[in-house]
Amino acid sequence: MKALNLHLLEQQDGFYRQGRVLKTSGLLIIATLPGATVGELCLIQKRQANTPAVKAEVIAIDHQNVKLMPFESLHGLRFGDKVEGTGKHALVPGGTNMLGLVVDSFGRELRESQSMGSSSPLIEVAVDKVINPLSRKPITENLATGVRAIDTFCPFGKGQRLGIMAGSGVGKSTLLSLIASHLSRKNTAVVAVLVGERGREVEEFVNHQLDSDTKSRTAVIVATAEEMPVTRVLALKYGISLAESISQEGTDVLLLVDSMTRVAMAQREIGLSMGEPTSSKGYTPSVFSLLQQTVERCGHFEHRGAISGLFTILVDGGDLDDPVVDALRASLDGHIVLDRNLAEKGHYPAINVLTSLSRLTSALFDDNQRTQLTRIKKTLSAYNEKKMMIDLSEAEGSLSSSLRQLSQANHEINTWLAESDVSEIERGSSCGLEYLSNLCPGEFV
Repeated sequence: MKALNLHLLEQQDGFYRQGRVLKTSGLLIIATLPGATVGELCLIQKRQANTPAVKAEVIAIDHQNVKLMPFESLHGLRFGDKVEGTGKHALVPGGTNMLGLVVDSFGRELRESQSMGSSSPLIEVAVDKVINPLSRKPITENLATGVRAIDTFCPFGKGQRLGIMAGSGVGKSTLLSLIASHLSRKNTAVVAVLVGERGREVEEFVNHQLDSDTKSRTAVIVATAEEMPVTRVLALKYGISLAESISQEGTDVLLLVDSMTRVAMAQREIGLSMGEPTSSKGYTPSVFSLLQQTVERCGHFEHRGAISGLFTILVDGGDLDDPVVDALRASLDGHIVLDRNLAEKGHYPAINVLTSLSRLTSALFDDNQRTQLTRIKKTLSAYNEKKMMIDLSEAEGSLSSSLRQLSQANHEINTWLAESDVSEIERGSSCGLEYLSNLCPGEFV
């Protein structure tokens, strides 16, 4: 009797690459699919007439069965429906041809456009790609973001990764659009990934917060809140893969992700469905692995364009010790904190410059600039410490001249930060630091 050649059987259509749905469990589909690999895309053929196939991804293998996570609704799925393995991972359009388009997690356009996204080369979506650390270049070039509070207090370098931390409704998306509009004029391509947003917020970001010039230099990837968790995570993976494909063409890229917290929540749903153990606040280990892998794909590289990253992070109730916040703060090259109290006072962008930090300040500022920055921060800190004393003294009419100078300096610094002067921004942060430093009374610094 001849031996059975499994390799030849695997290549036969309709035999080794097909299986059947056995059951559903929460978000998971349990099915038979011999020879399946983790990450493989599958098609589930429903028996209902005129019903499109459901796309799903293999996320785990258990004995003779596989666990699939669907990208679409399971409505109408039956026991015994046919599962077909494609043998491929997700392939999506990439490259600079995608600029000017608004697409979903699979690269399908969400609006009519003059751009030819269909002519873009196909790239494979992956997030576990390892970057050789010796292929990175030092971050020494300061990028002017057009936001005074960032350019003077929290410098942002080409290839740097910064987190924007804030509660809901404090201005994260508006701040991202301001930075994207300014940097897109510097021949920088923008890849914006909107994960878990409401449809209204997506429409507002695309049609109202981005001007026409910025839109032409921006690729927007959208996975709204009602979509399946694996679809939301795929949007992030697509975003970083698209940024890399543009970077390979020699173009610098600004990657915007809004928000990493909603990505973490989607990955938590996937992890819990797979039976992963939980840690603090129910987050699974795969959540923190995904966040770290995403951040590490950005940077300043040899022989290709830099990928600079801005990642928004939701901070519930001001809890900066949240597991996701803490993990990202440790992985990123700095963070910008938006303060609700400042927003309520009409101070926009509502950046708390004392709690914000860039870990590359020493590389992007010279000695004189760092001295001026320290002087300004000491003045603002002194005002915060003496604010109650100043308020009481003003009420009693006994405010000393030194405290009056301190109060005036604090007021002028915050007024300057809430204004915008494009000509000043073009000259860089030096003029702003010098101006603010001269406002500071010497007694408190």
